[in-house]
Amino acid sequence: MPFSAATLLALVVAIQLLLFALPVSAQVKATDDILVFYPDVPDPYVRVFSDIIDGIRSSYPGEVKDRVLARNASLDDVVAILDSTQLNTAVALGNQAMDIVQQLPPDYLTVSSAILAAPENVAPDFTAITLAPDPDELFRELVALAPHIKTVHVSYQQALHGRLIQRAKAVADSHGLKLEVHLFETLSESANWYRAVFETLDPKSDSVWLLQGDIALRERSVLYHVLKSAWNRKLLVYSSNPSYVSKGVLFSLYPDNQGLGGSIARALLAKRDGNNIGIQHTRDLLIALNIRTAEHLGLNLSRARMREIDVVFPRQ
Repeated sequence: MPFSAATLLALVVAIQLLLFALPVSAQVKATDDILVFYPDVPDPYVRVFSDIIDGIRSSYPGEVKDRVLARNASLDDVVAILDSTQLNTAVALGNQAMDIVQQLPPDYLTVSSAILAAPENVAPDFTAITLAPDPDELFRELVALAPHIKTVHVSYQQALHGRLIQRAKAVADSHGLKLEVHLFETLSESANWYRAVFETLDPKSDSVWLLQGDIALRERSVLYHVLKSAWNRKLLVYSSNPSYVSKGVLFSLYPDNQGLGGSIARALLAKRDGNNIGIQHTRDLLIALNIRTAEHLGLNLSRARMREIDVVFPRQ
C-alpha cells in the first residue's frame, strides 16, 4: 500500500530519532556483489532502509544482498556473515552497523550511511554519507526562498555537528551569507542562548538554523520559545529536522532515500577505483515547507515554485 509524502517524511523523522538513540561508537571488480547491513526495526520504519537499498540496487552493477543486523550483533558476527557469503564489500546503514564495520580489517571495502553524524576519530579510509543535509543545499534553498536574508545564526555541539559546521563555514560565503556560529556543550548554555537571541536579531536580514540532535531543542519549553519568538517577531527559522516544519519552522530539507542509495552505490564504485569521498552530507534531498509561516513572513511563492515543494504544511 503506497505511503503519502507526509507519511514518508514522518517515517524519516522517526528513523532519524531511532538512529540518534543508538550508540555511536582491497580492490574489487565492478561486478562484485555487496552486502547491506541495516538495523532490526519494525514496520513501517523499515521502509526507509528498504528505499535506500532499492536506490543502491538501481545504481550498483553487481548483486546487492541485504541482511538485518541483530541488536546484539558483534564484529565476529559480521565477519562470519561476510565470509559465509564470500563477500568483502559492505554497506553499513545505521550507527550500530557503522561502529562494527569500522573494526573490519583493511581488506574489506565499506561505506556507511543512514547516520546523523560520523564519529570524530575515524580511519583515513572511512567513507560515509550522513543523513544531515549538505549546508550548501540548505543555503541555496534559503536564499531562493528569502533573498533578503544575509546572516545565519546557529547553535551547535562539536561532537555531533563539528563537521557539518566546518562544511557550512566553507560554503556560506558563496551564497552571500554570513554564518554566525555559537558553540555550546551543555543544555543550559544552548537553552539560554535560544531564550535570549531572538531579541537581538533583525527580521529584515537575520535567520536561525536549527540543527538535528540539538540538545536544547529536545526540551519542549525551549522549542516552544523558539517558535513563539520567531512568529511574534517574524524571524525566519529553518531546520535540518523536518519534524519542526509541521510545528511552524519555515522549511527543511530531508533525505530522498532512493537517491541517497544511488549516491552510496557511486561512493562504493569510486572507492573501488581508489577515489575515497571521505565523509559527506547528503545532497539527495526533498523539501518540506510550512505555507502558513511563509505567508506570515510575507514571502511570495509562485505556483511554479510551490510545485517544487515535496511536502506542504499545514496539510490540506
